[in-house]
Amino acid sequence: MSNIKNRKKIEEIVLKTMKLLDPYGYNENRYETMFSQMSDNQFTRFMNQMMSDDDYNFTLETTPFEKNHVDLDIRNIKKAADYLGVPLDEYIYMPFINPNGSPVRSRERVPVGYVFAKRLEQILSKKNAYSSEINQRDSKTGLLGLFKNILIA
Repeated sequence: MSNIKNRKKIEEIVLKTMKLLDPYGYNENRYETMFSQMSDNQFTRFMNQMMSDDDYNFTLETTPFEKNHVDLDIRNIKKAADYLGVPLDEYIYMPFINPNGSPVRSRERVPVGYVFAKRLEQILSKKNAYSSEINQRDSKTGLLGLFKNILIA
């Protein structure tokens, strides 16, 4: 298959996915304009960079407070995922439940995604203020007197 046919196929997939994610067509038009201004060599370099750099990816631009604001709607995400053949729900296998035998599979499919978790560390010396007494609480908010003054100020 020639590069021109590959390019057309890739453009079609990207533009259709953007149209499914953004029914107003803003992002589809943005990528269509960007692709039309690229030569075949520029397009090949662009796609190679996409494939080699994990931080470089297609983006969905949103403009809040505009008439045709793009909201990420789960229905649109589902349509785009179905078009691309990407499952949003999967069975989870839990080997820690039965460490000596076969892993246990969840009964139902569940939404799956990546979550980057970082343990937060709070150091008392880094806080701006703290209260050593808890006998004065605000009746409306339940906050300690010192924190109430900080939030209001």
